[in-house]
Amino acid sequence: MRGRKPTSPDLKLLRGNPGRRSITVPPTYPSLDASVPPEVTDPIAIEEWQRLAAVLINTGHVTIAERGMFVAYCRAWARWVAIDREAASVSQEYETRTGNIRPRPVHARADKAFEVFRKAAAEMGLTPSTRSRVSGRPGSRGSKWDGAV
Repeated sequence: MRGRKPTSPDLKLLRGNPGRRSITVPPTYPSLDASVPPEVTDPIAIEEWQRLAAVLINTGHVTIAERGMFVAYCRAWARWVAIDREAASVSQEYETRTGNIRPRPVHARADKAFEVFRKAAAEMGLTPSTRSRVSGRPGSRGSKWDGAV
């Protein structure tokens, strides 16, 4: 997507609406059961699900609608961890038969896996810069002055 990232409706309400344009409120979805891990066979992905699911469900960041994206995030995490462990066990470069020094392909794969993981984390609002753009609990909106005093 080009341009600025969209601002969450909660942040729009806090900043005010000087243009009097309508603010689209996202629909509410039922919450997800954190105790039921996804149908993923990778133990690292299941471990990541168990680590984050309860927190993200309680804050409203993950509902039934975002389940697929959260599973993709967990799988991207597991893939990056596995490839990173493999990359850590070998040197950065190797020498070819002709004497040229080349980077090992596993390190490029680790970088690509991290990039996929980072994008999935940003999509879920799990990075510091994207956390402010993602709103939780779309159905529980109060006054913009709640907690100010």
